[in-house]
Order: sequence, then C-alpha cells, then structure tokens
Amino acid sequence: VRLRKESRLRGLLLRTEVEVADGRIVERVAMRAEKPTELSLIYHFMHPWVTEMSDFLALGLDGTERKGVFDGDGGMKVAVPVAWSAVYGRGLGKGAVTAIIEAPPGSAWNVRYWDVPERYRKHYLMAFAKATVPAGPEFVYGAVTVPFEAAADTWEATARALGSACHR
Repeated sequence: VRLRKESRLRGLLLRTEVEVADGRIVERVAMRAEKPTELSLIYHFMHPWVTEMSDFLALGLDGTERKGVFDGDGGMKVAVPVAWSAVYGRGLGKGAVTAIIEAPPGSAWNVRYWDVPERYRKHYLMAFAKATVPAGPEFVYGAVTVPFEAAADTWEATARALGSACHR
C-alpha cells in the first residue's frame, strides 16, 4: 500500500509518502518554504502508541543510549536526534523500532516520546522548533518503522539489532 499526499501549510509545500510493505512502514516527507516561514514547531511523523507500551529505548546520534519505562508522568522521555528508537509492551510481548533513514544535514530536529497518561505514548519527529524555515531549499525526512515480537528479557537486543539494520 502506498499513500501519497501533497499539501500546503501557510507558505510550506509538503510532499508526503507512506508505504506499507514487507512488514514495515516507510515514511518520507519533503518540505519547502515558498517564503521564509516562522514556526513554533512542526512534526512530520507521529505515532500514537497504546498505553500498554511500557518501555522505551533509543540510540542518540551522539552514540548515547537512552532507556526507561513509561510511567504516565506526562513528561518527555526522549527529546534528542536519534539513529533509532523503540517501544515495547511487556504485557503484549510486542514492540516497534523506528529508524531515521533520512534527515537534512545541518538542520535541527529531534525525536520525542511524550508519555501522556491514560492516552498514548506519543512518538514524533520534530523540526524547526522556534525557528524559521528558509525559502528555497527542500528539507527531506525519512523514517522506517518495523514491528517485532520478543520476550521481555530479549526485547532490547531485538530492538538494537533492528535499529542498527534499518538506520541509514
């Protein structure tokens, strides 16, 4: 299945493509500003994981690993640029890895996990926080999400292997 969408948001032109095939979801968005456009933030990919997702793991671009549990505190669990990140539900025995496969060089972006109590574990790629998108250049972002099954004692190793295999 492939979904393509073109949209306009104020002075921003966006081309989005989502493809579901071979046990993975690949998302790409290309953004271009017709004129300099001030933003408080924009997020290109958002996955509202169910609250049964109990754990997270992420590998920052700086090589630092971040991991922990979702405890419903309403806070940000991850808010850095990452090579890949994962969620896992101990009660479900299932999880998903999302790897960044494309991001504009020199552009500030990050991946966030927002722990919203009794609602979801909101996972998104955010860019241009309190910044201006310059007119002209195209900014392309890409991510691949791969679901997996694993026992609670092996999920982190499974996520690391998938994340390493998928990251650009």
